[in-house]
This record gives sequence, C-alpha cells and structure tokens, in this order.
Amino acid sequence: MGKLRIAGLSALLVVGLGLPFLTGSTNATTRSTRAPELYVFTGMTLGVLYAWPHFPKLIYLDNHDQLAALRWKRPRLADATATGTLIFDLCQPSCAGGQLARYPVQLTAERPVTCVVKLRNPSTGAFRHERADIYYDLSSRVGGKAPSGMETYLVRVFNAEHSGCIRN
Repeated sequence: MGKLRIAGLSALLVVGLGLPFLTGSTNATTRSTRAPELYVFTGMTLGVLYAWPHFPKLIYLDNHDQLAALRWKRPRLADATATGTLIFDLCQPSCAGGQLARYPVQLTAERPVTCVVKLRNPSTGAFRHERADIYYDLSSRVGGKAPSGMETYLVRVFNAEHSGCIRN
C-alpha cells in the first residue's frame, strides 16, 4: 500500500477549476470546539460543505472516477478518517467503454483551518462564498494493484493549488 500525502487541500478532492487561494497562514487552526467540516470541490461536485454526521458516502472525482462506499469514523478536532473504494476507469479501449477497476482506499483529512470557500447552489448553479472551518490536508492510501500512472493521476486530482480557500 503506497501513501500519498497531499498538502494544501481543504479536506478532499479538488480538481482544477480556477485558482483559489488560502486565507491567511496555512498554520491557522480552527476556533470551534466541533469538528471542522469536510469541503469537497471536484470536477463533479462544485463546492459543498459536509458537517458530521453527514460526511459523503460517495464522491465523484470526475465523470469516470469516484470514491465510493466511504465509511467515516467520528471525526476529531484534528482529523477525520474514512475507508472505502476508489473506482477508477481504466479507459481501455476508451473511457466511454472502459473497464472499471476497484481499489481499497483510506483517507485522512487533517490540519483544520478557517478560510472562505466557494459553494455552489445545485438548484440555480449560482456560487457564493462562505467562511468555514475545514480540514486542509489529505493523506490517502490506495491498496491493491493500482494501474500504471495512478500516483500521477492522484497528484493531479489532489492539486493543492486548487484548495478552494480564497484570500480575502
């Protein structure tokens, strides 16, 4: 099982949709006594905050790949952990007709920060900004026989430059 550490994430899976920035120092901590929220901004989920116990069981990374059957342990102030399955389209012979591979995955979201995140109203498509306490770093472990290029793919999906936090 290889470990991939992604610095600068606002909890999970942020895919290149603009170049948002952090509010203040990345060493900031939350002031709340409750667990930070989980912020998801991917190619398919365009800005959603999840409060415990409503952390997502399914997160689409893009129109082919997803994290499924996520089982979250009760989060702590410092971190939140989950296990589940990475479903990855091998795109053989094409992505539209590609075979899906399944790999066990473990996620750890940590380093709480307070920042302004971009949220999308799914009914109207309109975006708004909201200050939130979120987890900023994500570590993942993908088990099984991951295909060639999996680590490169995960680094691209978990791109710290697209953290979702916005400078005031």
